[in-house]
Amino acid sequence: MHLIGWLSLRTGLILSALRTPSFRDQLADRERIARDAHTASITATFDALGVTPPVGPAFLALIVHALEADRAPGPPLPPSQGG
Repeated sequence: MHLIGWLSLRTGLILSALRTPSFRDQLADRERIARDAHTASITATFDALGVTPPVGPAFLALIVHALEADRAPGPPLPPSQGG
């Protein structure tokens, strides 16, 4: 139920931002801060592993942020069963 509540809140914030230009700017800043944090984390992880990312860390961060923000409601994905 927590995830559904979060997605409802997020949807409400986005709808409010569409109607209120000043709030839209604030929400855009918040989204940018989250993507920048993802970019820094992804960069640090790849650097620590000594691996070159398959695409730029900023693009990977955009994907992670989109998945985090817009995941459809439902139970968490189960861990893979090996193989």
